[in-house]
Amino acid sequence: MNKERAKENVKSIASILENLNIKWWLDAGTCLGAIRDKDFIDYDTDTDIGLIIEDSADVWYLSRELLKQGFSLIGDFGTIDNGYEFSWRKWGIKTDFFFYYKKDNIVSSSVWKYKKQIIAEYDKKIFENLKEINFLGFKAFVPNPPEEYLTARYGNWKEVVKDWNWATGPLNINWERSEITKEQAGK
Repeated sequence: MNKERAKENVKSIASILENLNIKWWLDAGTCLGAIRDKDFIDYDTDTDIGLIIEDSADVWYLSRELLKQGFSLIGDFGTIDNGYEFSWRKWGIKTDFFFYYKKDNIVSSSVWKYKKQIIAEYDKKIFENLKEINFLGFKAFVPNPPEEYLTARYGNWKEVVKDWNWATGPLNINWERSEITKEQAGK
């Protein structure tokens, strides 16, 4: 992944989200790289953005603004009511947008494999007051405390794992709520 182009994409997305008054953060591997490496992960192939669905303006407005900035929609999964995710591309770099859902003290997000939902769960408190960071010279946000988010997702997040499996790797997947088993997701 071209890191300069990835940086420009994330900066552009951040500007769009802020103009729409949408709370957002660096998510998944992008958050891991920002906290652990202070950069994008060298071997990562995409960027990731997280949003709380209830705090998001109409997804149509976000899509319209992404199109205006030269992004192309390459896929969407789930529904707005249940585990939505969409992916956009600009300059050959994909950005995944993961929408998070609040229920009681849990916040969940979904990834999709074989059109089957895989649900990860987090403690709601780490998304209540996002932490502002300087990421590659621009303002970005991460869950707070980021170490708690990264531990929930990756376990020992300080360890470099180059063969990470996005579908089965997260430690906080609720396999009982997911539509696919860990064994099926690993294939």
